[in-house]
Amino acid sequence: MATFSPTLKQHQFFQTFGDETVLEILYGGAAGGGKSYVLWSMMIIKCLEYPGITVGLARNTLADIKKNTIASFYEVSINLGLVHTSYNYNSQEGKITFKNGSVIQFFELRYMPSDPNYDRFGGALLTFGCIEEAAGVPEKGKSIFQSRLGRWMNDEYNIMPQLFMTCNPGMNFLYSEFYRPWQKGELARHRTYIPALLSDNIYQSKHYKRNLELTLSEQDKSRLLEGQWDFDSDKARLIKYDTVLDIYNLSKYKSSGDYYISADIAFTGDKCIILLWQGLEIFKIYNYKGDEPEEEIIRIRDEYNVDPRKIVYDSDGVGKYLKGKLRMAYDFINNGVPINKENYSNIKSQVYFKLAELINMGLVKSRDTYLKEELIQEVYEIKSVPMETVEGKMSIIKKKEVVKNIGRSPDISDAMAYRMVFELKKKVGRSFFIG
Repeated sequence: MATFSPTLKQHQFFQTFGDETVLEILYGGAAGGGKSYVLWSMMIIKCLEYPGITVGLARNTLADIKKNTIASFYEVSINLGLVHTSYNYNSQEGKITFKNGSVIQFFELRYMPSDPNYDRFGGALLTFGCIEEAAGVPEKGKSIFQSRLGRWMNDEYNIMPQLFMTCNPGMNFLYSEFYRPWQKGELARHRTYIPALLSDNIYQSKHYKRNLELTLSEQDKSRLLEGQWDFDSDKARLIKYDTVLDIYNLSKYKSSGDYYISADIAFTGDKCIILLWQGLEIFKIYNYKGDEPEEEIIRIRDEYNVDPRKIVYDSDGVGKYLKGKLRMAYDFINNGVPINKENYSNIKSQVYFKLAELINMGLVKSRDTYLKEELIQEVYEIKSVPMETVEGKMSIIKKKEVVKNIGRSPDISDAMAYRMVFELKKKVGRSFFIG
């Protein structure tokens, strides 16, 4: 078998295997840092070293592995001197089986509405795991996948149930749990981050770098060529990612104020988000899935003694049927006239701009971490439309654009924005109720 000659950064990655103090290892940053190569080298070498183990390899979709990642397997196996008869690749089952009984099993981490709790991983018995392009996977998928590690031959070989991940910079849990703490010198002891740039890979072609320089946008150059995590230069975005993350920073925050309820209404089959607030802090998030959302709102109202006039709900669509039971609540009409006739295209844009303003001021917080990843993603997607395109009126981008960007309706951020009507009404200086 040929000898594997890793780069300095790849060697650091290999050195973490078996380190009893480290359970999660993140490698990467820029494109061309040798991420795929080192990950496959790790899996193949360990499979050959420990007969009978099972390694989990995950990406967002199986298609990503089979169309893109598998090419690196063949490259590494050839360089390591493996012959085709020493392994069997079963594309249909998504696994590679070696002659000694070791297996590399593929997993898909994308969110599936039909399997929101990732029950499809229930029978997985894995020794250790790897996630390629972890910036593109949901945090819950990563967590459930990780929970299946350490279940196969770990005691026999004294192998730690470690999770190895590679990535390019991205705005998801990798930023909040790895890069940001690493940058501050506060990375959790059970985690390691190894930044790797194209310049760290002595084997990369000089033509690849030139190609990146000529073809990438300035934002993508910052992210993929320079490995910058704070790469987002989208001027339409109303809130920076760091600021969104601070919604969950309660270190210097004291709960105060009256209780409020804001709800994005849906009936059976759709997600109905109900938020209970104390002042400007989200006290509790409810993901109601029944067919009587008004009864759930009333139940929460009565449990927390919420003033009926401090309830707001989306009255467009199915929400219009709730007015009879929520007579004193504010029935929010998304395309309605802005409060005090301010210079917005509609009231929905007005409340979203107000939400962004208060988040940027550090005044909006959440104590409940349920649906945290979804909330962060939705709030980060709050963007404005250039004023010249909407006749001088301030406006946020259309909902269909947000759906296209995140793959679902922004129900949580909508419910958060509806809460802002009460802040805007304070500005007007009069009390109100709808009954």
